[in-house]
Amino acid sequence: MRLFSFLKKEGLDPDFLLDRIDATLNSLNGLPQKIAGLEDDFTIAEKELLIKLKAGIKEFENYQKLLQQKFRYDADDAIAVVINAFEEDKNFLSACLQKYQYIQMDGFSTANLLTNKLKQLLLTADCKANILVV
Repeated sequence: MRLFSFLKKEGLDPDFLLDRIDATLNSLNGLPQKIAGLEDDFTIAEKELLIKLKAGIKEFENYQKLLQQKFRYDADDAIAVVINAFEEDKNFLSACLQKYQYIQMDGFSTANLLTNKLKQLLLTADCKANILVV
């Protein structure tokens, strides 16, 4: 679940990551140590880790489909839904900022792409609100 959360929070494209992992595995397979039969423990461990990461990333799509089928979402989806709503309808953003004049946001130290995007939308809106980030 931490992997899926990380992918969502940082807006990472699973297909891009899978391509990069394959490229890295291919480059590790072509190392001179492999040719000489002297593959070191670090290279072996790195390959095993990349293979596990690849398997986890492949399950991300299944996880997303399962959420959709069950009409569910997780906390990371909730932030993304709000961002999409604000981006699609600037009037909705303004209405929220007028209704909620004081907004407290948690997690400035745990900043990621999604929370930074939400903060940016709130801070650059036409209608200003009092925002406290802790």
